[in-house]
Amino acid sequence: PPLRIGSLSLDFGFALTLLIVLILMNVVGLFIR
Repeated sequence: PPLRIGSLSLDFGFALTLLIVLILMNVVGLFIR
């Protein structure tokens, strides 16, 4: 089911994928440092 955020309707899977990508980038950034 689509997730409603304000007036935007985002696909939950897409939002979840973006969240996972951000977390992975943070983890990789910590390891690179």
